[in-house]
Amino acid sequence: MATKAAGKTKKTTERRERGVYLREDGRPRYELKVRWTQKDGTRAYLPTRVFPFDPNAKTGPTTRQNALDSANKAAIEERAALRLHDKPRSQLAEAWTFGGLLERLIEELTPTIEAIEAEGGNTKHLRLKVSYARMLLGRADRKHTGNPEGFPDLCAKTVTSLNPSHFSGKDAPWSLAARLKGKDGKPAPADSVRRLMSFLSWLFQHAKSAWAIDVANPIARWKELDLPPSNRGRERTLKDDEWRRVEAALGSAWPSTQVAIYTARFTAARRAEVVKLDWEDLSLDGKHATALLRDTKSKHKNKQGAEAKNRSIPIPESVAKKLRELRDTMGGKDAKGPVFVGQLGTRLGADTLTQAWNRACAKAKVKGARLHDLRHTRITELGHTLNNPLQVAAISGHEDLGVLKRYFNASAEDLAALLHKIESEKRGERVHDGDLGRAIEALLPLSPDKMIEALARAQALKLQHA
Repeated sequence: MATKAAGKTKKTTERRERGVYLREDGRPRYELKVRWTQKDGTRAYLPTRVFPFDPNAKTGPTTRQNALDSANKAAIEERAALRLHDKPRSQLAEAWTFGGLLERLIEELTPTIEAIEAEGGNTKHLRLKVSYARMLLGRADRKHTGNPEGFPDLCAKTVTSLNPSHFSGKDAPWSLAARLKGKDGKPAPADSVRRLMSFLSWLFQHAKSAWAIDVANPIARWKELDLPPSNRGRERTLKDDEWRRVEAALGSAWPSTQVAIYTARFTAARRAEVVKLDWEDLSLDGKHATALLRDTKSKHKNKQGAEAKNRSIPIPESVAKKLRELRDTMGGKDAKGPVFVGQLGTRLGADTLTQAWNRACAKAKVKGARLHDLRHTRITELGHTLNNPLQVAAISGHEDLGVLKRYFNASAEDLAALLHKIESEKRGERVHDGDLGRAIEALLPLSPDKMIEALARAQALKLQHA
């Protein structure tokens, strides 16, 4: 820095503690680098900590001076702990509060998110972690949380004083799970509570592995806590009449939007997979039409170093026909780029499909149907059509057959009828309505899991005698 005095340029320097550096490449920031020699003579270092600032800010927490003060304070505390404990302060569990861990996570992830998004990457999983941290600290948007004040009492506790009862317990009304609210101010849904507990368990593990903080994980076995039972998941599928009414109501939507929703309905593709399709991903002119779904959802997708997962799916002729008709309006067989575009020629967003779907459902007076229910509907249809659940999974993209089972929403009557049909065909018998009724009555007392098991055995017997 420099100032002018009496016509001369006078250099002024800011006081920076050892290990604090100014960086002005990219976002202006101070960085703290702590290195030291351990007793055995080896060199050790902490992950670089970043203290960003807004060079134009005059007041508030984003000023340059505030960032410098924070960096200097952290440097002093780290060095003092090294002298007293042979460890930097940031590795001493007793030096950390629960809120401090949340602050550290936000500090770590914010520049990472900015860098990934600058390259067009997906940061949804990182933003979710930040949103959890901000909610617990009381910094979330009041419109999006039922706990606008956060949990200051929990955040103030040292991590060494935390135990499972702070997070959940039948006789612990003070616990996080008991106090957590949804956006409507009512107790948070069971799955929301369980997802938050999963995040917190990850946070403690991350603090130990990535930040070298010697902290115990008080909810390492969070699934064994006294938590609300997980919901089985939605079982809503669309009846044929409901689909016809919604399809008719979609007639006033943008043509590309209509075809996108129709594609989702009859391919079991997720909305995000549909809108990411490019013309180069489609094979529409051969004997059997197919689509290559890129960067699809998978349980390993958000893990560091995981490669994007693609899958090819068959396209029913009714869908292929609509796609060919759409292609003819966009340059014919030479069409390139996004398949589904809006009025400005840019790729449709997934939320655009959801909004169009909701409007069509309201117009058609179809209640309680979500866009994702089209996926449930198609997977249930495929379950009736295909003999092998692995074939269904290859189309739906499920890596876990247990998850696939939640999507297969066949009624007890449907399963019983199909089971009776398979067994009768195996014996060469004709299926009579009376036989069908008796088979349904016999199977109704069984649980859905037992029915599925019985159906699978009957299918196996059929294949053996084919």
